[in-house]
Order: sequence, then C-alpha cells, then structure tokens
Amino acid sequence: MDVSRKSLQWGRANMAANRPSATLQRYLCDDLLTYLPRATRRGDLFDHIILDPPTFARAGKRGEVLAIPSGLGRLVALTLPVLRPGGLLQLSVNHRGTSRMALERLVRTSATALGRRARVHTAPPLPPDFPGDPDYAKLLLFHID
Repeated sequence: MDVSRKSLQWGRANMAANRPSATLQRYLCDDLLTYLPRATRRGDLFDHIILDPPTFARAGKRGEVLAIPSGLGRLVALTLPVLRPGGLLQLSVNHRGTSRMALERLVRTSATALGRRARVHTAPPLPPDFPGDPDYAKLLLFHID
C-alpha cells in the first residue's frame, strides 16, 4: 500500500521480476492510517505484512505527522489487528536512532497490548546490494501468534 501510484507500479514490477503468483499479493493506493482502521472493521486479514515506513511523512485525513521512532508504535498497533494469527510481520526501518532491540521491544509491546505474542522469526542481513550501515537499516521478520 502506498499513496503513490508510481511506487505501487514499481512494487508490482519488482514482484513480477521475482515471479511470485500475482494472486497472492494486493496492491492498494490508499493512506495506511486511513485504511487500517477500515480494514479492521471489515475483518480483513493478511498472512504477511511488510511495513517499510518512511522516517518522516504526513499521513491520515488531517495530514498527521508520522515520524520514526515516535509514530512507529501506533503504526504497528494499527497493523496487528489485520494480521492473521500465526502471520508474519516484516519490518524495515531506516532510522539511525532506532536499534534492532528497540524495534523488537516495540513490536512485542504492541502485540502484548492486543493479547498476542510476537517473536523474532529472523533478523536477516541486509541485501548484498545495500552498502550496509547497521545503525541505519534494520530488517526484522516477526511471527505473530
């Protein structure tokens, strides 16, 4: 999901290059902070959610500031109700001031507040084409029960 149609086209092209089944993905042009409460009310559920929020953005109906790290807890808390029990939450954060440990704690706290359990499934290394600054980019995959 993105508010930019161009970004969604880029995502589709990347997925097509990796040859997954097109029926397994949904691409939505919408604002995440608007969409997630609506999806929760409808009972939408996803098996795998990838969150790759910008460090700073304006979102929602009133152009609210979504900043990392302060807004990440809210974003995760809004996301978990649409993640099917046993699903995977992939979190990618490019914020130097937010450690992997802080991200793990944030996701666990958000899950616990909703009566769920989060555990790190894996913390894969950065891809080889990313120059890698461990303080900058973090990629974590959580199993959410």
